[in-house]
Amino acid sequence: MTGKTHLTVGTASALVFTKPQTLKELTLCIGVAAIGSLICDIDVKTTKSHKTADRIIPLSIIAAVLCWYMEYRYSLGIFDSFKRDSNIARLMLGFAAFLVICWFGKEQPHRSFMHSILACLLLTGAVYVMFPAVAEYFGIAMASHMIIDTLNYKNVKLLYPLKTGVSFNVCHAKGPINNYVGYAGMIVIVLEGILFFNF
Repeated sequence: MTGKTHLTVGTASALVFTKPQTLKELTLCIGVAAIGSLICDIDVKTTKSHKTADRIIPLSIIAAVLCWYMEYRYSLGIFDSFKRDSNIARLMLGFAAFLVICWFGKEQPHRSFMHSILACLLLTGAVYVMFPAVAEYFGIAMASHMIIDTLNYKNVKLLYPLKTGVSFNVCHAKGPINNYVGYAGMIVIVLEGILFFNF
């Protein structure tokens, strides 16, 4: 599936399964789910795919800046939550673990370690160490990436380090089903927004 599809489906999944109740939770959910939904593809190797993977870092920065802006503009209490649930030592430890896991994953074949349950647990654990309140958003979004990639013709090594993979052989990564899944994710995001804001 394409990055856009992963982004919409990951964000939609996090919204559906966590049901944010406040603007703070909604902001964190969308920002963190955006990162979680794309991080799996840091392991791509082809030149074209590598360009897509290189977008993960700028998109992560944009998500973080948007969260900061929402905190600044609307005084959501994100920093207060962070101070209450975490600290600088935990942030540094979790971030270091996150980087090491991503560095290792980037060197592995595509759809192997970074698309595995093990990687999802390790990265979600690193996020939990940094800021427990957002780990659920990240884990759900990352899991959605792995799940919808199993629809492709190429195997996803969910049980890495086992060599066997999972593929339901339903579609190509950039075919029409990819578009339909992406549109479905966008519709769910809009519906969740309508429910949240009670339009």
